[in-house]
Amino acid sequence: SNLETAVKRLLFGKYNNSGQICIAPDYVLCTKAVEKKLIPLMRKSIKEWYTENPKDSECYCRIISTRHVERLKKMMETTKGTIEIGGTVDIDEKFIEPTVITGVDFSDSTMQEEIFGPVLPIITIESVDEAVELINSRDKPLALYVFTEKQGVVNKIRDNTSSGGFTVNDTILQLSVEELPFGGVGASGLG
Repeated sequence: SNLETAVKRLLFGKYNNSGQICIAPDYVLCTKAVEKKLIPLMRKSIKEWYTENPKDSECYCRIISTRHVERLKKMMETTKGTIEIGGTVDIDEKFIEPTVITGVDFSDSTMQEEIFGPVLPIITIESVDEAVELINSRDKPLALYVFTEKQGVVNKIRDNTSSGGFTVNDTILQLSVEELPFGGVGASGLG
């Protein structure tokens, strides 16, 4: 299905290199109805890619340092959301399981800094207009990914937000095309 393809592309961008890519998706905005469809598809893809036990998977890497594992662990321990998938941490092995958290908003611990790890919060919204408003209420993202079959949704988000990069129905591939310009806007352009 198209939603299953979207989930695979989203999770590829998020869990590739355990989320330690500057343009990895940091969070998902979707309606509650879409969220209910996403969770089982996410669970299925994670299991297909990394087995029942991602810690033993040869296809899933570790976090770069103990300090970052501890930072991510604290983020997950203090979330007001629900860990729907994953959540296992092994500090000694610098392992954090691919994790999906629901029931969060922008005040949550998962939304206070760039995650730069395999933790994916989902924020539910009611409309595309609300998504635009929420995106614009924060620092401009380095990358903005839109998954939709509706050109009107693409146009509305593209024309009413600002980001370093804008990709439709895929993630992180813009970095693989050397001829494309790469950079951020505002805070995402510094560093």
